[in-house]
This record gives sequence, C-alpha cells and structure tokens, in this order.
Amino acid sequence: GKKAKEAAKNAAKKNKRVVKSSVKDVNYFAESGAASPAQIDAVLNDVDLVMSKIDNEELAALAGKLGNKKSPVDVRAVYVEEIKRLVDAGKLKNGEAKTLGA
Repeated sequence: GKKAKEAAKNAAKKNKRVVKSSVKDVNYFAESGAASPAQIDAVLNDVDLVMSKIDNEELAALAGKLGNKKSPVDVRAVYVEEIKRLVDAGKLKNGEAKTLGA
C-alpha cells in the first residue's frame, strides 16, 4: 500500500545518504589535506553512477556494508567490490567508474 511505498522511499533516501557520506567521511580518498573539487567531483560521479545502476535492495545492502567502515581503504574496497559485481552483471562497463573502479 501507500505506507509501504513511503517507507521504501524513505529507506532509499536514508541509504543514499549513507552511501554518499561514506566517501565524504574519508575525505573523498584524498591522501592528505583537503580533497580538491576535481577529486570530490570524480568520486561523487562514480558514487552516483553506482547508485543509478542498483535497485533499492542493492542500495540497502551497499549502505549496510558501508555503514561501519571508517578507513579510506575499507570504504574503497566496498566500492571496488560493488563495481566489480555490476560489471560482472553487465550493468556497468569495465572502466566506466573511473575513480572507484580500480
């Protein structure tokens, strides 16, 4: 019903926030100092790309994996794995996620 749809929409919003803040919390993988605008753009482009290719259940799973990750290495590993899964499933082309797909 309508309530379930609303709940699903709100859950998806919350999960998108988790996914987006996961890269923000590790300073967009900048080695030191502040991340450059170009670095932030590149990372967010890949995050948006990944989110555009997955459904709400996959989004929830991704958010769950990212929720407790605090180090850049761990966060990147989750994205690398997810991007690989999407490439294997034919939803992404190899190299399409330029920053996080390595």
